[in-house]
Amino acid sequence: MKRLILILALLTNLCLADDHEDLVHFSAHFGMSYAINTVVYGSLRSLSYNAGKSEDANLRLEEMVFSAAFTLMVGYTYKYIEGANTSDTLTAMKYNSIGVGAAALSFEMFRW
Repeated sequence: MKRLILILALLTNLCLADDHEDLVHFSAHFGMSYAINTVVYGSLRSLSYNAGKSEDANLRLEEMVFSAAFTLMVGYTYKYIEGANTSDTLTAMKYNSIGVGAAALSFEMFRW
């Protein structure tokens, strides 16, 4: 699984980045989005398990959507506080969404 995630990150990185600075920027946003999304989703799963809720596909989807929205909101808030222009914000959000997508993919892969 780790290899699949690394291959996905490398391929996406090679397709999107132009120079070293872009690669570093992509890696930072991808990694933080992946980490934040994983922690939020894991916390939500743990809370629903401890609350005695059964394994439900709709509940999993709600948790996945909430964790993705929360992660992207954190990324946008960071860029807003940083005072980045629109182009930089869009690029960062694109990188963040790739990290969120990779996290969602790994959630589904581990469910099997």
